[in-house]
Amino acid sequence: MDHTDPDVLEELYWDQGMTLREVAEACEVTNSAIRYQMNKHGIETRGSSEHSGGGRKVPADELSDKEWLRKKYVEEGLGQVEIGEILGVAQSTVGRYMRKHGIDSRSPGRVVVHEGDLSEDELQAKLIDMLECKGYDIETEKLFGDWRCDVYAQETDTAFEVKGWGAVKPDVQKAIGQASCYYAHGAKNAIVVIPGSALRESHIEVFDSLEINLLVQKDDSFKLIA
Repeated sequence: MDHTDPDVLEELYWDQGMTLREVAEACEVTNSAIRYQMNKHGIETRGSSEHSGGGRKVPADELSDKEWLRKKYVEEGLGQVEIGEILGVAQSTVGRYMRKHGIDSRSPGRVVVHEGDLSEDELQAKLIDMLECKGYDIETEKLFGDWRCDVYAQETDTAFEVKGWGAVKPDVQKAIGQASCYYAHGAKNAIVVIPGSALRESHIEVFDSLEINLLVQKDDSFKLIA
């Protein structure tokens, strides 16, 4: 089995209820290789509140309802990340059920950017300006494992993953996976940076349980939210 395929990982871990060790054995790789790929693809792991007695997490009933999913995605214009936040599942899970139901994903060009929303390049430039004003030596695209972070502050050994508006909405779940990789590969600190217009209450709850932090840009300032 291809352990780099997110559909395979979702099927084994969530649908079949395997442990990380069992998934690793099925794919004939190490536990750390499975955990790395799950972080990379933004696939959530089970928490104590998500299962009981070691059982599998049952996907939300709404995901099995083609019309409900189509209405949210097609008619209401919600993204896969937003639907996942509503149901408490990963974006990749929503995407997998959409493929099962034959619901086509929107092309990136369908995302509407509103006045005042910062692109990823604009947000990164503001972040660099802020850090340099504080006297930090800045490096871009510093390598951590197989991943290059957007901005790196040498003095504090902090890797930043920046997600701004553009062809797609800021994908916070993916940013979490990337920042987790920086942290796992030696960065003392890892921070996800998003525009204030992309912040959701559910993001704060997620980051409160993580070792990485969330930095939000609003107007001309940045605020550490979690």
